[in-house]
Amino acid sequence: MYNCTNYHTATEAKYGSRYTSGMANEYLIRKWRVWFKSVDREHTGQLTQKDEKRTEETFLKLGHLEGEEKEKAIKTSQSQWDQFVFHGKSGPVTEAEFIESTNKSFMADKKQFEDIMRKACTENATVIDPEGKGYLTEEEYTNIYKAFGFNHDEWLKSFFNVFDNGDGKAHTDSIVDAWVHLLTSEDDSKADMLLETLEKCPDL
Repeated sequence: MYNCTNYHTATEAKYGSRYTSGMANEYLIRKWRVWFKSVDREHTGQLTQKDEKRTEETFLKLGHLEGEEKEKAIKTSQSQWDQFVFHGKSGPVTEAEFIESTNKSFMADKKQFEDIMRKACTENATVIDPEGKGYLTEEEYTNIYKAFGFNHDEWLKSFFNVFDNGDGKAHTDSIVDAWVHLLTSEDDSKADMLLETLEKCPDL
């Protein structure tokens, strides 16, 4: 368990009191910070349209996507960056702004927030698994994170192993469930292997 009082005191000191009124609990905010850092691979403390473009181009290259698959990947990426990172603005977005906007959406309607995140994660699954196999190979899975700038091979292997049940496959349903849990669950009594693995990344 985590001391929410200490966390909110620190948050208020860093961001101001407006960030601590009606906040998700400490555990979920910690996970949103990891989410932000997993996208902010240049460690600038902000996300820009340049980051979006870099990620898109690298993913398309690694995934060898062309034609309709390429168009779908770009459309999905742009839509989700706009909705979940920029929130309709042009950017850049700092970590504090990212947390504030995400928290606002979460606190407005937690069930709707979870539904939106599940829809987004499911849409992502159709992009990373365009053939609809229902699983990703290790190469396919690690290419996703290489597109974001994760380049530690040993860590990427351990990240794949979170979903590999011994058949050399990461099933997309499990990936979707894990990301939805990471982004929406305030329950710190349940293990979150995705969070634990991301936090072990050498350069998160």
